[in-house]
Amino acid sequence: MIALPRQDRAAQDLLGIVMEYLFSDAPLWVLFVAVVLAAAAAVELGFQGGKARAKRNTNEKPESVSAMVGATLGLLAFSLAVTFGLAADRFDARRGTMQREANAIGTAYMRADLLTDGQRDRVRSLFKKYVAARLAWADSADEDALIRSEALHKELWEAARDAAREHPDLETTSLFVDSINDVIDAHEDRVMAREHGRVPQGVWMVLTLITVLAFGATGYHGGLVGTSRTPVVICVVLSFAVLITLIADLDRPNSGSVNATQQAMRDLYNSMD
Repeated sequence: MIALPRQDRAAQDLLGIVMEYLFSDAPLWVLFVAVVLAAAAAVELGFQGGKARAKRNTNEKPESVSAMVGATLGLLAFSLAVTFGLAADRFDARRGTMQREANAIGTAYMRADLLTDGQRDRVRSLFKKYVAARLAWADSADEDALIRSEALHKELWEAARDAAREHPDLETTSLFVDSINDVIDAHEDRVMAREHGRVPQGVWMVLTLITVLAFGATGYHGGLVGTSRTPVVICVVLSFAVLITLIADLDRPNSGSVNATQQAMRDLYNSMD
């Protein structure tokens, strides 16, 4: 393995921090403006480079450059489609794990009827606190709410353990214990999908690089053939910026305008009244 020089590692770390901020933490309008500025700057730099190349009277043919520009834009469109697919899959996964968790909690809540009166009331009270904690975590990514829900796992398991010790031979007790296991498993799946199921940073870096190169090539072709700056380029830049912002919005679990609905969990909480 080749070790990078210290300066290269520092530059790589800085680039990673900037990309992480833009695509994960920055407001979406900041990301949109950054993409527009980067693409517009690439078009202008490419345009100036094409003009300078044309003034040197080279034998470079605009037709061949046009074909390469088309191939680069096609590659950019393909990269956008792949990234959009990744973000959409993760969006569906977050929505699906939320629905499975709500179903698991609802089943366990109903199976609490199989316990004795004292145990049933205790378990139902714990489940109402648990659903409230899950909603708080989903709405604001509250770490304290996540810690509370994990602490309630222990209390729910203790209730299941007490019921199993009191009635070890009852099949109904076994059903309740299984439902508690399902609740804990669903919790872990949802946390994994939400906290770690994001579009990899490397994909965002590649998409950004291809975007800059594609628009730079487009500007270069315009400067090479000697055309004036067309306003159509602004429309193209804005269109790509909107699409990239939408992909980033899909990839964010608790911010932006596109979020997986928590209605199933809210309905479950209301039904516990």
